[in-house]
Amino acid sequence: MAGQAERTLIVGFIVHGGAKTLLARAIGPELRMFGVSGYIPDPAIDFVNNNQVVGRNDNWLGEDRPRFDSVGAFPLSNGSKDAAMVTPVFPGAYTARVATRTTGVALVELYDLDGGIASGGPRLVNVSARAEVGTGSNVLIAGFVVAGNGTKRVLIRAVGPQLSEFGVTGILNDPYLDLYHNGAVMASNDNWDGDDGRGRGAFPLKGGSKDSVLILELAPGSYTANVSGVGGTTGVALVEVYEW
Repeated sequence: MAGQAERTLIVGFIVHGGAKTLLARAIGPELRMFGVSGYIPDPAIDFVNNNQVVGRNDNWLGEDRPRFDSVGAFPLSNGSKDAAMVTPVFPGAYTARVATRTTGVALVELYDLDGGIASGGPRLVNVSARAEVGTGSNVLIAGFVVAGNGTKRVLIRAVGPQLSEFGVTGILNDPYLDLYHNGAVMASNDNWDGDDGRGRGAFPLKGGSKDSVLILELAPGSYTANVSGVGGTTGVALVEVYEW
């Protein structure tokens, strides 16, 4: 779910090893084509670096359609109220934020237009999303693709309680993490109990945390990390995917 203030849908990512060109999209109205209801009717997307807005789009006007096709992004309708932009990024940390006056379902997407790790060049080493976790179709879902020829070790975290350390209110007190591949659950975690769960730049988690963590070797392919609340609870949570 995307909303305002602490319920703003925020996707964070880290670029490592050099400059890249990304396609960023904030999808609301087009979700109706997939049977999603309660979507945001007019999202905008802001790109933020060092607390400064470095790019913004509202109401995509049809440009860059061939680049959508090149990375497998589904098409947007002409005159769409969805937002999309192609932007260069440099090594460092960024956030893509959905600006909206309403509350509803939205999808934020980041596509690597330079070929990702398969090219052996600069790459994204972390992607995360913070949003309101609801129930049913309103759970928090992070999709990602592992590219290349070999397996990749990844750290996936669903953080709720630990967000209170950063002043976030209305947190999800007990998140549950499912990892899906080819439409089936391949791994799950509730109430992580291990080391501090840190990857490249990940903040530590407290021992005995009710946050959730998975550390896995993943083959090339598409995956989704789903965050829900134990017992149907709701609140703000953060889902993170790190290259380990």
